[in-house]
Parts: sequence; C-alpha cells; structure tokens
Amino acid sequence: MVLNRPDMRSNAVAILDHVLDCGFLDEQTGFIRGYRETDTGKFCLNYKHNSEWFCPGSMAKVAFQLLCFADDLGKDPARGACGLWR
Repeated sequence: MVLNRPDMRSNAVAILDHVLDCGFLDEQTGFIRGYRETDTGKFCLNYKHNSEWFCPGSMAKVAFQLLCFADDLGKDPARGACGLWR
C-alpha cells in the first residue's frame, strides 16, 4: 500500500493540504470546486475551464476519494484538517 511508504504518504498529505487550504473546498458549505485556472487563480466548475456546467458525478468522486483518504490516515493529525471529517 502506498500509505506505508513514508515518502508517498508525505506527498499525499501535502496534496491534501493544498486542496484543503487553497480554496478548493468551501468551508461553509463543503462544496467542491475541482478546477482552478493556474494563470488567473479563478475557480471553475468543469475541466473546460469555465462554469457553464457542473458535473456532480466528478465532484462526488473527489469527495469520496477525500473521505477514503481520511480513513486511511487513521489517527494522523492531518485527518482533522477538514471540519467535514471531525
């Protein structure tokens, strides 16, 4: 398992921190904004870099992956980084 490798675990927690700390999750609603333009910082609702449509299935997959990741962290302090997992 990847999480048994300290180097991979460290990278995974860094990615999680980036998602949680850089605006991809609205802390008030839990809404996931899965895309961001790297040159402007603007958040978008789809992979076409606009907000003309939203794919709830894609965001549900991201949410599921984050929750599974939280379970894999066990008692790691990073698990509590998002109020949704407390």
